[in-house]
Amino acid sequence: MDFSKWRELMPVTKEWVYLNHAAIGPLPEPTLELLEQQAMHKALHGAEGSKIPLTVKKWEEMQKTLARVVGGEPEAIATPMSTAHAISIALSALETRIKEKRTIVLNDLEFTTNSYPYQVFAEKHGMEILVVKSENGVLPLETYEELVTDDTGLVAVSHVQFSTGFRIDLKALSKI
Repeated sequence: MDFSKWRELMPVTKEWVYLNHAAIGPLPEPTLELLEQQAMHKALHGAEGSKIPLTVKKWEEMQKTLARVVGGEPEAIATPMSTAHAISIALSALETRIKEKRTIVLNDLEFTTNSYPYQVFAEKHGMEILVVKSENGVLPLETYEELVTDDTGLVAVSHVQFSTGFRIDLKALSKI
């Protein structure tokens, strides 16, 4: 797949090879332009004539684009506001399968807000959170082997950790 079209929308790529993550990442030009429009509108008009309809329209356009990319219908595309929101939606869908278990396994390298939905879920259902401790920026599979048992309802881990770039072997972890 040719990503040059997408790179052109990211001014930072004209000067840098950018290998960071979305939480603190540079904005693509269309996003920057929309934010500038909304900021100017708010500066001139306050809350009067809210830009909410424009935001909703852009959101709907995004759903249509995503539907084309993945080959689905726009109505079937979930567009959560954040990763934590998406995790909450997924946990709701999995609730009946997970809540009867006793533990959820997380790790100490996750982006902080990604862990909150699991903590809330565990508290709501009386589950315990077990944490895999990293070693020199790596999440040892041996620690997962120690913590994951028949009482584990869920193991939550990002494929690539934002803080260290560590990429876990998902195939090996799934066998555990």
